[in-house]
Amino acid sequence: MNETRLGVLAFGDSITNGGGELQWGVALQSWALWVARATGLPFTGYATDGARAQDVAGNQIPALQRVAAHPEGRYDLGCLYIGVNDIRAPDWDVTEFTRAFHFAVSFLNARCDRVLTVTAPLDLGRPRAGPRVIELNRTIEPIATEVGALVLDLSDFKARNLVMADHVHPTAFGQIAISER
Repeated sequence: MNETRLGVLAFGDSITNGGGELQWGVALQSWALWVARATGLPFTGYATDGARAQDVAGNQIPALQRVAAHPEGRYDLGCLYIGVNDIRAPDWDVTEFTRAFHFAVSFLNARCDRVLTVTAPLDLGRPRAGPRVIELNRTIEPIATEVGALVLDLSDFKARNLVMADHVHPTAFGQIAISER
């Protein structure tokens, strides 16, 4: 019996949620949606603006389980980009992030043929997030390796045409650049 795959499943924050104004006629859409389009796969997104890792674990994953037509269905690719809002918050807690991130990436690994997670750019935010970015990335990489997820390294991601003035959100071209990596 052929098991149906449901395409790309994405969790995360505003970066994965996408949306915004056109840039030279190009729509600002999620990097994960661009991946789905490039591979010809359907896209299912649960990312929400302002989300932190605990929001993925406590809200986005339960939303999938609650409203999806096939909550136990298998996906071709699971995408997770989370942590930027966590490290920019005054109450950043690496232990809490680790627990929630591990849960989320493990959830994706159990339901997706492949899982892709993303590290944060070192030049993140204004004011800069500084050493917290390094701590975040050093937390993401071993957990991803443990569960067999791929890691997209965005540590060097920066450019005026790729990142908005806040140095947090990718522009429309930035979203495409992430998807092309």
